Amino acid sequence: PTDGSLFDLRNLPGFVPVPPSRQPMEPILPIKENQNGAAFDSNISTPYVQNFTLSVTRRLTPNVELDVRYIGTRGLKLTGSYNLNVPSVFNNPVLMDAFTRTRRGEDVELFDQMFLGLNLNPGVANFSAVNGTTQRGSAHLRQSTTFRTALANGDFNTLANLLDYFNGAGSGPTGLVAPFSGQAGERGRVLRRANKGFNVPGGTAIVGGPVVPAGLFPENWISSNPQFNQANYYSDAGSSVYHSLQVQGTLRPTHGVSFQGTYLWSRSLGISPSSYTHPAERERDYILQGTHRTHEFRSNGTFQLPFGPNKLLGSNSSGWLARAIENWESSIIFNLATGAPSSITAGNMLYANGVADLVEPLSIRTGTVKWGDPSENDQLVGNYFGNEWTKVTDPQCLTVAANLRTFCTLQAVADASGKVLIQNPQPGTRGIIGRQTVENPGSWDFDANLRKTFRISESKTLQIRFDATNILNHPAPSNPTLSINATNTLGYIADKTDAHREFQAQIRLVF
Repeated sequence: PTDGSLFDLRNLPGFVPVPPSRQPMEPILPIKENQNGAAFDSNISTPYVQNFTLSVTRRLTPNVELDVRYIGTRGLKLTGSYNLNVPSVFNNPVLMDAFTRTRRGEDVELFDQMFLGLNLNPGVANFSAVNGTTQRGSAHLRQSTTFRTALANGDFNTLANLLDYFNGAGSGPTGLVAPFSGQAGERGRVLRRANKGFNVPGGTAIVGGPVVPAGLFPENWISSNPQFNQANYYSDAGSSVYHSLQVQGTLRPTHGVSFQGTYLWSRSLGISPSSYTHPAERERDYILQGTHRTHEFRSNGTFQLPFGPNKLLGSNSSGWLARAIENWESSIIFNLATGAPSSITAGNMLYANGVADLVEPLSIRTGTVKWGDPSENDQLVGNYFGNEWTKVTDPQCLTVAANLRTFCTLQAVADASGKVLIQNPQPGTRGIIGRQTVENPGSWDFDANLRKTFRISESKTLQIRFDATNILNHPAPSNPTLSINATNTLGYIADKTDAHREFQAQIRLVF
């Protein structure tokens, strides 16, 4: 029971077997119900990993070793899924052309045929039912609160999806198109209504309207499996690869000093079947993974301070003075790493993962954090690209129809003179900057401790220890804003996170 009450097993026969909602192999009508379907690749395999390691060790001196290693890992047959029901607008030249022309202010016959007899903007002055002459379907689309934002911003994937499920704005029951009726819960009735044609046998009669032949908008005109909301296909199309060169030096305890340092150069790439820019071009999403770090250095060391009997300082001390200055040790941990890869994102002009276009040659793989943003008059914020860029309206917003420009929110990045440097790609295209091509700010940590051990007796010792983290009080910037359409300027860094120097003291008695 879903209410959490006790389930009496004596009632089990009333629940098991669970009756199926549909019988096996029963046809599913293409009425765009709000349910998902799933299918599996018949040749799907078990994922597996291959590891490759080659290591060479050389003892340089009795206490110094050098290791050089190659470590590689391949992940194969990685599983995931993708939705086969993404709108086919970018492979449908007729629909793509109609969107493009409507966006720039033209009137297209296709939308007259689709919306004939419907008013998409009831209550708005000068708008009545589409008739193909004085009332055009494209004009209705540009005015409609349902469609105009996606149309203005060139988000044709969202626009086609809205069109695929559109039920209109008529006065029929539950707000659906009248006089057309269909099954309860059915979506996309406007397209289905138009597919029957107008003023033809079997179609809808529109007094004074033109003849529109039937069959212009078949069920799979936008989505390939119209009987489902999503048609999720599970496969083993994913893969990953990791390469690294590791150089490690080790100094064994020598005169009270021990140290180990490791430098790592690596590259981590992969492709996920569940994350794609275009489902038919998944191989182009073979990109750096979030775990990738180009360079990394890790080190740790321990040092016995040269104080006390037989040491550099206080070698002749004895008694209480010797006990006070001897057995002091210090340890350090010093780590450096370049940042994780990220993308300069823009509008989704394909299906997802929209990235920007470069207008002028720029080197933006990495940046330099500069604190103090003059535009914000705030020394606690910064910018990864130096505060020299500004935001302007994306040039393509100026090419859309006049009554759509208010709804075009696309922005571009310009230099101080107003010259556009980075902008959104055109609908149906990828941004040339690519995914995961920018490194976020790197990190570095320097921690240390100092400790002293007093021997009280044969079985008792007292240890005093002081720990310091982020000993140099180095700020750790938050990740920069890398969306050209965000409120803040590209590269904006909101704060220095909560990184700060901390001290801790301990007294420990061992007995």
